[in-house]
Amino acid sequence: MIGRRALGVACVAAALVATLGTFATARASVVVFGRVVGSGAAAVGAVGSGGAAAAAARRVAAAATAATTTATTGGRPSAIEGFDVYDGASAGRPATRTYVRRDGTTPRVGYHVTWCCENDVEHLATRVRGISRETLGLVFVSKGNRLGCRGLSASVLNHTWMCAETENAQGREVDAMAWFMRRQYDALPEIVVFTHDDRYYFPHMEAFIEGLRERDVAGGDVVGFVAARAKTMDELLARAPEKKSPSELTEDAFVSENVVHENLHAMYAYVNTFALLIGTFFEVKASASELEVQNETHELPGWRLSVKTLGDDIYWPVSANFAVTKTMIRGRTPQFWEAVIALATCDGKLTSHSFEYTAALEWAHTFERAWFPIAFNPNLRERSPEAYADCLLDPKSRCYEVLDWDRDVREIIRYDAERFENMTKYEYRQAAQTRGLRVENDPRDVVKSCGANTWSDHANHERGKLEI
Repeated sequence: MIGRRALGVACVAAALVATLGTFATARASVVVFGRVVGSGAAAVGAVGSGGAAAAAARRVAAAATAATTTATTGGRPSAIEGFDVYDGASAGRPATRTYVRRDGTTPRVGYHVTWCCENDVEHLATRVRGISRETLGLVFVSKGNRLGCRGLSASVLNHTWMCAETENAQGREVDAMAWFMRRQYDALPEIVVFTHDDRYYFPHMEAFIEGLRERDVAGGDVVGFVAARAKTMDELLARAPEKKSPSELTEDAFVSENVVHENLHAMYAYVNTFALLIGTFFEVKASASELEVQNETHELPGWRLSVKTLGDDIYWPVSANFAVTKTMIRGRTPQFWEAVIALATCDGKLTSHSFEYTAALEWAHTFERAWFPIAFNPNLRERSPEAYADCLLDPKSRCYEVLDWDRDVREIIRYDAERFENMTKYEYRQAAQTRGLRVENDPRDVVKSCGANTWSDHANHERGKLEI
């Protein structure tokens, strides 16, 4: 663990300049979400002279530009009739091939399915039968399936708006969901339902789908039905005691099979990762004293900050099955969703000050609980992406939370060999399983950059299975 001595602003600056200087001498193309934004020294040469803040600003600007163009450029006719195909890489994840229906119509409701493990999705054609594609469009993210989008039957494709292919990884549904929100940021449906390929047809989902079908078939007011539901969802999300985390989530309104109510007690397993999210992405003062391990009071690191920010209780839909509105998605910047992708596709992308190594699978368990209390919480004001872009939006960097006891603040910096190579070994305190963790005793061989020997960097080729 890092002691109470000052961590030295000059040392942080020197480490960043040294790292950025290396990039400045490289001759390579800069690619953001499949779009080349510059090449060679001209693309990156200014990084060394402009400093970390300028580099962050450029990274934010490039990503923002890509966000508005990815969905509408670069497509070509594909092997799937009626669809165009787009090839491109997202920050921190393998290349993605995306098939988009050629007519380009954004449906009023997007039905997003995380699809893996060769699971059968034919039942979805029956589930949405009779509903027009203008009203509801299926979105698949195929994770490691052998045939990918080409494995969809004609009956399923008839209702499909979009299908993406990527390698399987232990980020589970998180990277798939964040990828869609990032890609479609400027062309979102009014409502997006997030679900999995194997989820049963639970009552609140059935009621919502039947409401769409009845109006669609009878020529009723589908637009009004969807708008009214979205308005209710936005209003309920804003209800929170003392402007903490949302407390009036209902299964019916948010199309969830069950909403869990949990107390954020001092030993709650996810307060450390909650605190990492809060301190990194939001305008919440995260003091060093609120993040230190408090053994004498039997509390986990980050508990004080989590409770201060979110309140004593949180509510979250189980299994990441829920609906959101486009207003909720756009309550965060495109770069926020890009950073979430990076967390879920690079084991150890962001490590806490107590050196708790967080694998991609652990972020999946965290986000299942954090989507509504943190990610979509309208009471949390997001920091400027420049505060984290230089590290988190670099697809190869690994990022570390450090505490400065002189100023009683925390900050995020890149890996720095001089600073970290002799630090204590990683501790792991979280309760969830971490089968993707490939760190045995000493982390120094894998902490320097993404692309090491982790589940997130290599597909699980054993029959396409994801062990969770």
